[in-house]
This record gives sequence, structure tokens and C-alpha cells, in this order.
Amino acid sequence: MSHGKISGEERIKRRQRDIDIVALRTQGHTLDAIAKSLDPPISFQRVSQIVANFLDDCAHETVELMRALDGRRIDEMLSAVYERAVNGDLFAIDRVVRLLERRARLYGLDVQPAAAAGVTVRFGSNAEIDEAGRPVVRLIIEGSPEASRKTPLRDERGQTIEVGTEPQPVTEKPTIN
Repeated sequence: MSHGKISGEERIKRRQRDIDIVALRTQGHTLDAIAKSLDPPISFQRVSQIVANFLDDCAHETVELMRALDGRRIDEMLSAVYERAVNGDLFAIDRVVRLLERRARLYGLDVQPAAAAGVTVRFGSNAEIDEAGRPVVRLIIEGSPEASRKTPLRDERGQTIEVGTEPQPVTEKPTIN
């Protein structure tokens, strides 16, 4: 076997070892006991990592499975009331709208533009004071610079906030509600 590459046979052996590790953990064995029982033995940390990876994979698969199942249920319910809704039944219209809203949340269709673009906006510490004795508030934009330029930031009055690289002092006294 060449150094750095894992053969197909070795990959199968490792996968079986990982399955055995998860089975032993499920039976209540400690991570340390599992690590020592293997031939060849592996570290406690590696056993812990294998179990954690398995649980992460299961959780992700479970979430995707539940999302698909709920999507199908929503589709079935929509098909049951849709015709009545397009014919003017107000109750059916309300149900269709609610189901469409639920579907949008389920699949992330109602994500705000900044979040959809991969940008996180948060306020930094206002512990700094400028030369004039005013608090300095930092607006921190994390994520793609291109995305942040496409998504203008607006204050509570709807005015576009210009984002620069230098901290800008607060010219008005901040209000706390």
C-alpha cells in the first residue's frame, strides 16, 4: 500500500471498524474501553470523533428526511384544498396561503437578502470613545464583500448606511428602548 493513499480494501475495513465502534458505544461501552479493545487499538479521541461523526451524519440525514416528508405532506394538503381556493372558497384560500408560507419556511424561501447572500451583520463593542468624547459603534459585516455591496444596509428611518473601513463616530445620542 502506498503512503497517503487508502486502498479500497482498507477503506472497507475502516468503515466496518467505525460501524463496530458505534455498535459498541450503543451497547453502553465507554469510549476508552472501545479504543483499547480494537486491534490495533486507536486513541480515545479518535473513537470519540468516529462516534460524533456518525451522530452528525444521522442528524443531517434525519433532518433532510423529515424535510422531504413534511414537503410531501404539504403538497398533499395543498392538492386537497387548492381547487376550492381558486374557486373562491375563503377558508380554502386561507389554508393554501398558510401551507405555502409553511413550505417557504421549510425550504428557506423567506430568507432575508443579507442572510441569503451569506452576510452576517452585527454591532461591535461601543466601549470606544472618540476624541470628542462620543461613543464609537462598529458595524461588522462578515461574509462575502461582493454580497454586502449588493445588499444595502438601512437604518431605522430607511436611509442607506454607507459602510467604510474606518470607524465612524455616533453623531446622535443613541436611544435605548
